[in-house]
Amino acid sequence: MKSKFSIRDICLIGLFAAMTVAVSQIAIPLPGGVPVTMQTFAVLLAGLLLGSKKGCYAILIYVLLGAIGLPVFAGFTGGIGVIFGATGGFILTFPLMAYIVGKSVEKQKNRWTIIMAVIIATLINFIGGTAMFMVFTGNNLINSLVWCVIPFIPGTIIKCVAAVVLGDLLRKRGLARL
Repeated sequence: MKSKFSIRDICLIGLFAAMTVAVSQIAIPLPGGVPVTMQTFAVLLAGLLLGSKKGCYAILIYVLLGAIGLPVFAGFTGGIGVIFGATGGFILTFPLMAYIVGKSVEKQKNRWTIIMAVIIATLINFIGGTAMFMVFTGNNLINSLVWCVIPFIPGTIIKCVAAVVLGDLLRKRGLARL
């Protein structure tokens, strides 16, 4: 029985899952309960460098590690309660983010297509995160946007630009083979 993934692929998937765990701990708590983290940077980079399937698998492993209770999420938290809590919508969209961005790299090496995919993936993350925040906190849309989106816009722009630039640089240097 032949595997669809090489040993190199499996190692890269594990490496990106581990990198996501590590950067998740770079977190700044905010009053609304949604911390500023580097998770989305790692998620975008996984898609940009590993492609749709491998990037999605790497981030899915990260989510599953947290789901079984390992303290991999921001603030060394974990468990199904985090995933199905106020900030869980952000976490649940991470694999989809990596998939969307990875697909754009596979289909088009065009920088503008990749940038659009990063924007769409980020919007999906904001929508999923805000929707779940509303459900679990009972806040209305305006209050939820104030707690879940508006304070994050400047940092999100920086993380998105950094991920696209770093991903492009590493792909050009041959450090990513899709």
